[in-house]
Amino acid sequence: MYIPFEQMSPASKIWIYQADRIISENEQQEMTGHLIPFIEDWTSHNNTLNASFTFKYNYFLIIAVDNTYSIASGCSIDQSVQFIKFLGKKYAIDFFNRLNILTYSNGSLLMYDYSILKEKITNSDLPSDFKIFNNLIELKSSLDDYWLINIENSWLSPESKKQQ
Repeated sequence: MYIPFEQMSPASKIWIYQADRIISENEQQEMTGHLIPFIEDWTSHNNTLNASFTFKYNYFLIIAVDNTYSIASGCSIDQSVQFIKFLGKKYAIDFFNRLNILTYSNGSLLMYDYSILKEKITNSDLPSDFKIFNNLIELKSSLDDYWLINIENSWLSPESKKQQ
């Protein structure tokens, strides 16, 4: 069952899909026309899922499932992945290239290839307010505090490599 994203429980499981380019307002509206029917019919072992989606920063599509109502199974998660692939093909957007890293600095969003960003980090060639999006967070409640983070708090931090 579709529920507006703002009404989803903070404990909802989320999946963050980052596009390889800006998703236009028109594309977001068209995708919404596909997403709502998908979510309305989305089930896990014949149990209705309370679910939602939202677009953020014109680059991200976030899917949410309220696990307090019904938990998404492996099969239902696979269905959502196939659906995101369908949207990607229809709109010529790659939602699965994890080597594209979206960053935020000086009020602007910039996308870097992983190797170029890693070189900039190694050479300390980044502004002091430089942040990245941590697309690995799993709960809606984490979006506000743990999604857009300083590089030193991320998996890209040179310090995190020393601790491994």
